[in-house]
Amino acid sequence: MDKYIEPQRSQWVDLITRPSGHDEQQESLVETILDQVKSQGDIALKNYTQKFDGVSLNSFSVSQEEVSTAVTKIASKLKEAIEVARQNIEKFILHRSVQLSGSRRCQEYNAGNKPNQSNA
Repeated sequence: MDKYIEPQRSQWVDLITRPSGHDEQQESLVETILDQVKSQGDIALKNYTQKFDGVSLNSFSVSQEEVSTAVTKIASKLKEAIEVARQNIEKFILHRSVQLSGSRRCQEYNAGNKPNQSNA
């Protein structure tokens, strides 16, 4: 991710513009990742965590105490921003699923295999 500290006003529009259109390469990569996670489960998740985050995990478990401690360290403004981002992502996914009516996910949905919220 690129970081911009005090960008010039002339850069603002370019910096906040979201990419538009359909990206076949990204969609293919996401499909590959989802297929591997479906078929390999935690093994695939551990591999992708190492690949993308540079972290090697023995377990995905997080205790309730760890979660509670972490939540207290998050600034309220950041929590609000995360909630807005979550809502925006949900709206995007719903909009995108309509655009990709021929995709596998939509075909599964139309066949009655509605994805649950935790997988979306």
